[in-house]
Amino acid sequence: MDNSPEPIPNLSQRDIDRFWSRISKSDDTDCWTWEGSTFRGGYGQFKAQGRNLKSHRIAYLLYYEVDPMDQFVCHHCDNPLCCNGNHLFLGTNSDNILDSRDKGRLNTASGEKHGSKTKPLNWARGEKINTSKLTAEEVLEIRKLYQDSFHTQEQLAEKFNVTREAISRIILGKSWRHLVRDNERVSLSDAKRKALPGEKNPSAKLTESSVIQILKLRKEGFSAIELASQFGITKGMVYHILSGIAWKHVHKIHTS
Repeated sequence: MDNSPEPIPNLSQRDIDRFWSRISKSDDTDCWTWEGSTFRGGYGQFKAQGRNLKSHRIAYLLYYEVDPMDQFVCHHCDNPLCCNGNHLFLGTNSDNILDSRDKGRLNTASGEKHGSKTKPLNWARGEKINTSKLTAEEVLEIRKLYQDSFHTQEQLAEKFNVTREAISRIILGKSWRHLVRDNERVSLSDAKRKALPGEKNPSAKLTESSVIQILKLRKEGFSAIELASQFGITKGMVYHILSGIAWKHVHKIHTS
């Protein structure tokens, strides 16, 4: 749980090089483990510009080119030492508390003692929640598409017009859990699961030639926002292409 969100100071290239030298990188889908010193709460500690900073917050800044400022940086993987930007997401204080509660890091009642069991009429679920953007049918479709096809969480988020965090909570069974069937796994997450690459993926919006064009235009000075607008994709997807997370096979050939 990230308890002290604050802006990150300007880092020198030496700071950045020093930072990455303390991270053990592996596959893009795996955790990138911080190997330096740590804070008492288990998060990585990195000293730069006279301050002790949390390594996962710096990782988010360098990965997405966005300073989290006063927002919390949470982990999809529940590994406080992980610095893989693909495992990180921004949230409010409420999101951070919910994230910690869902992952068992807050001392709250659970099981049969939980409020949803002792006072079920006081607990809204699914469509009964006033702010819910999804219906039960859509949630069941999301779980089915994720389990039976090669849709990624990002693709499902775009398809159903919700955040990736919302999709992740559905896939992990942390929201809409009452819809999980008796013979179905609660969490559908699979660390080894990968989407089909490029145009082989039925949900792909881009072609190999358009990805090559994105890489070319970026070298010519086009911003991520301009590229996202021109190709009809999100800015996050542009960053994934530029960093080789998405369309890795194309990125490797045309940036080497």
